[in-house]
Amino acid sequence: MLSIEAVTVRYPRLERPALDQVSFQVNPGEIVALLGPNGSGKTTLMKAICGLVRPVAGSVRVGAVDVLAAPEEARSRLGLLLHAERSFYYRLSGFQNLLFFAGMDNLFGAAARTRIEQLLAHFGLQEARDLPFMKYSLGMRKKLSLARLLLRNPDLVLLDEPTANLDPASVREVLEHLRELRKEGKAVLLASHQLSEVERVADRIALLRTGRLLAFDQMEKLQQSQHGPRLQLVLAGPVSAAVLRRLERLPGVRSLDTRGLAQPTPLPQLALVLEATAELAPLLASLGALNLPLVQINQSQTTLEEFFLQAVA
Repeated sequence: MLSIEAVTVRYPRLERPALDQVSFQVNPGEIVALLGPNGSGKTTLMKAICGLVRPVAGSVRVGAVDVLAAPEEARSRLGLLLHAERSFYYRLSGFQNLLFFAGMDNLFGAAARTRIEQLLAHFGLQEARDLPFMKYSLGMRKKLSLARLLLRNPDLVLLDEPTANLDPASVREVLEHLRELRKEGKAVLLASHQLSEVERVADRIALLRTGRLLAFDQMEKLQQSQHGPRLQLVLAGPVSAAVLRRLERLPGVRSLDTRGLAQPTPLPQLALVLEATAELAPLLASLGALNLPLVQINQSQTTLEEFFLQAVA
């Protein structure tokens, strides 16, 4: 649904390209997370997809439509949610705002009202339909933004930090709506810094740094490529601070997970996360010498945050 081929974008006052030969695709029924530190080119890429920035090389296609050749037609097939949403009219109600933007999308009359009612019901905003936008909470505003971008039922959805500044309950709702978009066959490109949330919804990851695409693959494959599977040794606690320091210094121990020690359970637990190259036999001998019972051995993957920090370092 979205095809980005060798896209290069330059700005007059930048020595390096803002985007340098970036290529990847987003398929129908797929959520691709666009990650990267500030200044990596995420916003520029979003603008290029919308036809707001003209690449000096390469092409962007929404379906079969070339964005440079037919920008209006391409934009008619996509919906956009920006991080800093300022386009709603504060004194108009939610319904009135959607009615206005439906007209901007050439959707009028009974068809517009029916579509708006469907979206308000879908996002749980029926009771707030006549409430002025200025009285909407952050979560309600985000859901109204999602409703607006779905007015014309686009094939491609572009989202820039859709969960920023939301409380946990609202975040859960927004992520569930993203999963529903995937089930409906939408292609979703999600730009976000919230890595734990990306782990919960993304099918593939596109990682940018200084305008270049560092990685593009399924999250599990990227995590395995960084460090491979890691072992986690779960030990019975409690343990003293001195023993914790000794455990941290054992060869092959990457980190300690002490959250289980604080749990109000009869058997507190401590987890040792091992390096991929750790030798198990000497470690088990050391644990036996410390009289720490081994409860279980788990296999864990590199977290997305660990992969991200290693890749952009």
